[in-house]
Amino acid sequence: METFEPEIDWPERARREWLAGSLTRQPYHSYQYVLGVGGALAVRDRLDAGTLDPETYRSFLGSTGRLPSTELFEQIGLDIERTEPYERASTAFEESLDLL
Repeated sequence: METFEPEIDWPERARREWLAGSLTRQPYHSYQYVLGVGGALAVRDRLDAGTLDPETYRSFLGSTGRLPSTELFEQIGLDIERTEPYERASTAFEESLDLL
């Protein structure tokens, strides 16, 4: 049996409420989020610059979840214990706010 579900028109502010609620979901959620964004930006920059080859990146992706994050990022030459990846992420967020 199928039921008709009419489209819901969410108010503009409701579209972002999930962002705030998810920050309290898990004790290390913020750490995981910042680590992921910092790592993703560094990987993208290195792929664009040609300093990270796609095969090494594929190998990195294939081993996620098997090693601690610090060791995984070391495989692609990224030291996440330094400040640079997080400063890069902070700059990217500031630049995106300027576009709003």
